[in-house]
Amino acid sequence: MVEEISEENDNNFLVGRMIGEQGFKVGHNEDRALYEEGREEGIPDEESSGSNNSMPPDSGDINDIDFDGNKERCNLSHTSRLMKSLVGLFCTNLIPDDLTHVGSMQIFESIEAVRILKFIIVTTVLIIVVHFSVRGLNWEHDVYYSLGNFFHYDFVTAVLYSVVFAMIARIGKKKGTDRLAFIVPALASSIIQSASSNVWFLQNSITFYNVSCIWPWQLFLFIFIICSLIIFMSYLHIRNSIRDSSYVQRLVEVLFIFAFFLLPKVLHAQFHFHHYYSFWLLGMIFNRDEWWSQLIMAIAWGQFINGIGVYGADPVHTCAHALHTSISNNCLRVKADEEIIIDTMEKYGGEWIETILSSGLGDACFYKSAALAPDIANCTTGS
Repeated sequence: MVEEISEENDNNFLVGRMIGEQGFKVGHNEDRALYEEGREEGIPDEESSGSNNSMPPDSGDINDIDFDGNKERCNLSHTSRLMKSLVGLFCTNLIPDDLTHVGSMQIFESIEAVRILKFIIVTTVLIIVVHFSVRGLNWEHDVYYSLGNFFHYDFVTAVLYSVVFAMIARIGKKKGTDRLAFIVPALASSIIQSASSNVWFLQNSITFYNVSCIWPWQLFLFIFIICSLIIFMSYLHIRNSIRDSSYVQRLVEVLFIFAFFLLPKVLHAQFHFHHYYSFWLLGMIFNRDEWWSQLIMAIAWGQFINGIGVYGADPVHTCAHALHTSISNNCLRVKADEEIIIDTMEKYGGEWIETILSSGLGDACFYKSAALAPDIANCTTGS
């Protein structure tokens, strides 16, 4: 008797569960129909009216889960799961930001300091990678510039450039430059820059003569596209800065960059705008948090990495700076005025300069350069 009652209760339970499930589906469908009818008639939904009675789309799907207010489905396809994993990997820091403490001992003052240190580390590693990659592919590079030269002469300079860049570009407030979202565009930009040296129409310099007489139409088209992209990105920065009322701050940053890092350089007659220097300046300006601004920053920093890793941090005043340093440190036995030396270099070139410097006749030749040079025999009669 007891077993019969138990079986009857089980059957009633199963029937009741089936009816309940069917009722839930019917009720859900009716609610959905009422919700859609209300939307068609213009009845405000939950977002606009603040009411909790309206049913948002797909609210009855038990496979929907709310993470931080965003609907995500549990039954993702394999493709969606793979894409989500790739995006997560692309936007995950390779080194954690929270390294300010080791146990109870404080190592860094703040997370911002950790991020700037990671930025310097990533920059150094990428410079080394680009240095060996370009040489391994036998693309255009400075054959006299070795990795030892980089660490001896340019490493501290690169670190100082990186610190200034990090301060103005707010690297300490970014999510991290050790993410693949930053590293991949920067590395691609650096490699493509060296690869472009094999493109025939890009093998031209920017001088008045070359632009007027030598540049092919393909190069003009290329420059037009690049300039159009830069103008468009600049427009986006200006527009968004006006919208969030940060345009005054952005303008002050641009004026600061121009006054301290560009104006003192361009006033010199021997100024040469190396691409590492120009993109170092450009990257500091594109420092907003939008993804397209971060992308431009990564591309610009890749150009900086290329210039340092392939050619070195050459001074923007080129040979004039080298001569100034050499004379100031008594590396050359020359007492002539630097302006006379630069004038002689412009007239007769580097080979003649090397000849007179190696012979110890620099002073006589430099002072007689306007009338007697480049015949080195004319340098023996004194100044």
